[in-house]
Amino acid sequence: MSNIGDQISFFEEENVLDDYHDVTDLLIDDLIKRQLIKDYGIEVFDPNEPEMFIRRLRNTWMDCEANEER
Repeated sequence: MSNIGDQISFFEEENVLDDYHDVTDLLIDDLIKRQLIKDYGIEVFDPNEPEMFIRRLRNTWMDCEANEER
């Protein structure tokens, strides 16, 4: 994977251009396959609104740094 800089941004649906093709899931799947991030599932904010959630992703290098500090 290659990208410019260290940040990867995701668009909110209401700000997406008409010809924009969402590749968020493809990108996340690729990062998981390359063992750069781990997927810890989703966290639902309100059980009455299950569509409001975050995907719990974590950089694997963060875990390595935490282990080195111990």
